[in-house]
Amino acid sequence: MDTQSIIVRPFTYSDLKDVIKMDDESGNYVSQWVKDLEGEDDNYNDYSWGIYINNELAGYCTIGYADDVCPVIENHPLHNSESYLLSDVYMKPEYRHQGYGLKLITETIKGRFAKEEKLPVFLQVFYDDLKQFYNKAGFEWIHDKNDYSCMVYDPNK
Repeated sequence: MDTQSIIVRPFTYSDLKDVIKMDDESGNYVSQWVKDLEGEDDNYNDYSWGIYINNELAGYCTIGYADDVCPVIENHPLHNSESYLLSDVYMKPEYRHQGYGLKLITETIKGRFAKEEKLPVFLQVFYDDLKQFYNKAGFEWIHDKNDYSCMVYDPNK
């Protein structure tokens, strides 16, 4: 029987050290959002999320408003000023291809929806081999002639 403890939750300021370490590994800068939590109520954060496996940070992502995006997303019929953008998705190599990344993004979207209304979630895919991964989470490809590699999650489907 699998006895792993798997938790997906928003970061708190006390997670900063682990997030900085993961930033160094991933090349992202998620710690900027966690630093802003200093002195805040831990329930305030709904932007940066992590997945913990046996109390170890195994991956993270961010989900915020899709307000500064590429033209494909900006011109999409589902996009509005309240739409979300999923970004900075990263899993440590030893946790990849085991379903943890899928759990991270689906639980993050669900958690954000719990705090706000269900709105479309967009993302840009920078590696073609990740299209299938995001498709498993319910994202659909946005076809465009400029190949911006964008996807959308429609909560109404």
